[in-house]
Amino acid sequence: MPRAIASFFRPPSGTPTPDSFRYVFAALSGAALSFSYSGFYLSVYSYVCLGILLIVLFGARPKVAFLCGGLHMLLFVVTCVPWIATVLAVHGGVPKIAGWGIVLLIGIFFGIMAGAFAWCVNRLAQRSIFLACAGAPFLWVSLEFLRAKFPEISFPWGLLGYPASANPAMLQITTLTGIYGLSFLAAAPDVAARLAKSGREYVLTNYRWEVVLDAMEAGLEELMCESS
Repeated sequence: MPRAIASFFRPPSGTPTPDSFRYVFAALSGAALSFSYSGFYLSVYSYVCLGILLIVLFGARPKVAFLCGGLHMLLFVVTCVPWIATVLAVHGGVPKIAGWGIVLLIGIFFGIMAGAFAWCVNRLAQRSIFLACAGAPFLWVSLEFLRAKFPEISFPWGLLGYPASANPAMLQITTLTGIYGLSFLAAAPDVAARLAKSGREYVLTNYRWEVVLDAMEAGLEELMCESS
């Protein structure tokens, strides 16, 4: 069993990454992202988690990339705004299970949007990792703007820029761009620059932990910069 686990994270050269690996890390990164909006308010998660999602998308089939984006957002919604179910039960008079059903519907709807984001990033990555990293912030901000302005069901909660507001230097940009400027900066973490500058196209085929640790390291560097 230990040998099987080791071979999963360090497979033979040329071995394709299992789709299950991508799904698991896409879902975990979405759930972990909600920590940025909890009482811990650690903005580092907003850098690390999106970076992990981007890496997971590289080298995936378009359909798998879409599902990864959907899982990421679904788990984020369920873990970030579970209070919606309680509010609907206490103040709306609906059963608690119905409240959770509404939370899941919100997660699925936003998941479709995030899936479209992931599909676009994946298509860009097929041309160039640099192009995917450069385009991801623009695509993510477009996703958030649509989510916040969509008729009847707009829900501008949990935007990526909110945790970044803990950084006074970054916060100044909001005088010109609003929250979407902060979201853009948070969607362009060091991991994107590192991937673009490295010249190596990470496709999650070898040393899979290496790329995950790269994302975590980049996020920790952001946290240290904020603390200094």
